[in-house]
Amino acid sequence: MQDNTSGTLNIQNNFGEGALLLSVSSDNINCCDQPTAGEEFSVQPNEPYALTVLKTSGHGCNGNQGQFSLDVILSDTAIAQISFSFDSDANINITNQTGKCEGVFTPSPEGGGLLVLVQAQTNTATATATATSK
Repeated sequence: MQDNTSGTLNIQNNFGEGALLLSVSSDNINCCDQPTAGEEFSVQPNEPYALTVLKTSGHGCNGNQGQFSLDVILSDTAIAQISFSFDSDANINITNQTGKCEGVFTPSPEGGGLLVLVQAQTNTATATATATSK
Protein backbone atom coordinates (compact mmCIF):
# COMPACT_ATOMS: atom_id res chain seq x y z
CA MET A 1 0.00 0.00 0.00
CA GLN A 2 1.32 3.44 -0.96
CA ASP A 3 1.96 5.99 1.77
CA ASN A 4 0.14 9.21 1.07
CA THR A 5 1.79 12.59 1.19
CA SER A 6 0.01 15.36 3.03
CA GLY A 7 -0.01 18.73 1.35
CA THR A 8 -0.80 22.28 2.35
CA LEU A 9 -3.43 24.30 0.55
CA ASN A 10 -2.96 27.95 1.52
CA ILE A 11 -6.25 29.84 1.25
CA GLN A 12 -6.33 33.62 1.00
CA ASN A 13 -9.43 35.79 1.40
CA ASN A 14 -9.29 38.49 -1.29
CA PHE A 15 -12.76 39.89 -0.64
CA GLY A 16 -11.55 42.64 1.70
CA GLU A 17 -14.95 42.70 3.43
CA GLY A 18 -14.04 40.96 6.66
CA ALA A 19 -13.51 37.33 7.53
CA LEU A 20 -14.75 34.48 5.38
CA LEU A 21 -16.00 31.36 7.12
CA LEU A 22 -15.06 28.24 5.17
CA SER A 23 -16.79 25.00 6.02
CA VAL A 24 -15.92 21.55 4.68
CA SER A 25 -19.17 20.32 3.18
CA SER A 26 -20.57 16.95 4.24
CA ASP A 27 -21.60 16.51 0.58
CA ASN A 28 -19.03 15.60 -2.04
CA ILE A 29 -16.35 14.35 0.39
CA ASN A 30 -14.70 11.08 -0.53
CA CYS A 31 -11.37 9.31 0.16
CA CYS A 32 -10.29 12.27 2.26
CA ASP A 33 -8.60 11.92 5.68
CA GLN A 34 -7.97 15.67 5.91
CA PRO A 35 -9.83 17.96 5.95
CA THR A 36 -12.87 16.38 7.61
CA ALA A 37 -16.56 17.02 6.97
CA GLY A 38 -17.94 19.77 9.20
CA GLU A 39 -14.53 21.35 9.86
CA GLU A 40 -14.85 25.15 9.87
CA PHE A 41 -12.24 27.88 9.85
CA SER A 42 -12.14 31.63 9.51
CA VAL A 43 -9.91 33.33 6.94
CA GLN A 44 -9.14 37.00 7.51
CA PRO A 45 -8.52 39.28 4.51
CA ASN A 46 -5.03 38.87 3.02
CA GLU A 47 -3.90 36.45 5.76
CA PRO A 48 -3.48 32.97 4.25
CA TYR A 49 -4.89 30.01 6.15
CA ALA A 50 -2.95 26.73 5.83
CA LEU A 51 -5.28 23.76 5.25
CA THR A 52 -3.75 20.28 5.35
CA VAL A 53 -4.99 17.80 2.73
CA LEU A 54 -4.44 14.04 3.03
CA LYS A 55 -5.99 11.30 0.88
CA THR A 56 -7.35 8.09 2.41
CA SER A 57 -5.42 4.89 1.60
CA GLY A 58 -7.16 1.56 1.20
CA HIS A 59 -10.87 1.23 2.03
CA GLY A 60 -11.70 1.28 -1.71
CA CYS A 61 -9.78 4.53 -2.22
CA ASN A 62 -6.64 3.16 -3.89
CA GLY A 63 -6.58 4.50 -7.44
CA ASN A 64 -9.27 7.09 -6.67
CA GLN A 65 -8.93 10.81 -6.07
CA GLY A 66 -9.63 12.39 -2.69
CA GLN A 67 -12.46 14.93 -2.91
CA PHE A 68 -13.82 17.70 -0.74
CA SER A 69 -15.79 20.92 -1.11
CA LEU A 70 -15.55 24.18 0.80
CA ASP A 71 -18.70 26.19 1.45
CA VAL A 72 -17.79 29.90 1.38
CA ILE A 73 -19.76 31.97 3.92
CA LEU A 74 -19.65 35.79 4.10
CA SER A 75 -21.70 37.72 6.67
CA ASP A 76 -23.63 34.56 7.66
CA THR A 77 -24.65 33.91 4.04
CA ALA A 78 -23.40 30.98 1.97
CA ILE A 79 -22.18 32.61 -1.23
CA ALA A 80 -20.33 29.83 -3.02
CA GLN A 81 -18.89 26.33 -3.02
CA ILE A 82 -15.46 25.38 -4.38
CA SER A 83 -14.76 21.68 -4.96
CA PHE A 84 -11.32 20.07 -5.04
CA SER A 85 -9.85 16.68 -5.91
CA PHE A 86 -6.35 15.47 -5.09
CA ASP A 87 -4.13 12.42 -5.40
CA SER A 88 -1.82 10.52 -3.06
CA ASP A 89 1.03 12.94 -3.86
CA ALA A 90 -1.11 15.96 -2.82
CA ASN A 91 -1.50 17.24 -6.39
CA ILE A 92 -4.74 19.19 -6.20
CA ASN A 93 -7.33 20.43 -8.72
CA ILE A 94 -10.29 22.77 -8.54
CA THR A 95 -13.02 20.61 -10.07
CA ASN A 96 -16.12 22.79 -9.70
CA GLN A 97 -17.13 26.25 -8.53
CA THR A 98 -20.64 27.57 -7.92
CA GLY A 99 -21.96 30.82 -6.54
CA LYS A 100 -20.68 34.36 -6.27
CA CYS A 101 -16.95 33.81 -5.91
CA GLU A 102 -14.11 31.89 -7.47
CA GLY A 103 -10.97 30.12 -6.40
CA VAL A 104 -7.85 30.89 -8.41
CA PHE A 105 -4.53 29.07 -7.99
CA THR A 106 -1.35 31.10 -7.78
CA PRO A 107 2.16 30.26 -6.49
CA SER A 108 2.55 30.97 -2.79
CA PRO A 109 4.76 34.06 -2.26
CA GLU A 110 6.61 32.25 0.53
CA GLY A 111 7.23 29.24 -1.73
CA GLY A 112 5.55 26.98 0.83
CA GLY A 113 2.89 25.24 -1.20
CA LEU A 114 -0.04 26.31 -3.27
CA LEU A 115 -2.14 29.42 -2.72
CA VAL A 116 -5.78 29.54 -3.74
CA LEU A 117 -7.28 33.03 -3.78
CA VAL A 118 -10.97 33.18 -2.86
CA GLN A 119 -12.34 36.32 -4.45
CA ALA A 120 -15.33 37.89 -6.17
CA GLN A 121 -15.97 36.53 -9.64
CA THR A 122 -14.21 38.27 -12.49
CA ASN A 123 -15.61 38.61 -15.98
CA THR A 124 -13.18 36.00 -17.31
CA ALA A 125 -13.90 32.32 -17.32
CA THR A 126 -12.06 30.30 -14.68
CA ALA A 127 -10.31 27.24 -16.00
CA THR A 128 -9.76 24.11 -13.96
CA ALA A 129 -6.26 24.35 -12.51
CA THR A 130 -3.83 21.70 -11.33
CA ALA A 131 -0.89 22.27 -9.04
CA THR A 132 1.15 20.56 -6.36
CA SER A 133 0.21 21.67 -2.86
CA LYS A 134 3.33 20.45 -1.07
